[in-house]
Amino acid sequence: MNTVIPLRKAAPERLALAETIRRDWFLTVLSGHTIEDVMGEDYLLPLSNRLRRHDQITVSDDRDSFFAELLVLESSSDRVRVILMRASELSIAQAIGAPGSAKPRDLDIGVEYKGPFLKWCVVKGEKILKDKCESQAIAAHWLGQYSKTAGAA
Repeated sequence: MNTVIPLRKAAPERLALAETIRRDWFLTVLSGHTIEDVMGEDYLLPLSNRLRRHDQITVSDDRDSFFAELLVLESSSDRVRVILMRASELSIAQAIGAPGSAKPRDLDIGVEYKGPFLKWCVVKGEKILKDKCESQAIAAHWLGQYSKTAGAA
């Protein structure tokens, strides 16, 4: 009597490195925009020619008040459809030792962290005097030089 040995199923041939299939994007939106705005129908439409199915988009605003990860389900010239994978409200400025946690010396002029795009900034009220400093120390140094120059004037 012959025994039939079942064939083992072959490993899927569609296994590929994720970086060859999808791309990871980071989108910094203006402060005041919310994740609901980003998820809206037309918000990502101007980026449709750069996005493709299965791309992942990490979203934060320029004040680091929220973080979200989106998965692109569809991208065409008239529609970009995404789903929210995860999201969180952030309070980085209130965390001890986090960017923006240092108290400014003067309420009118000081150093603040304004997010990953503007980075460390020297501000006077609502006006930004210097932006994109790589560290709090560099911004503080610039403020010191500015104070000397402004004081001499």
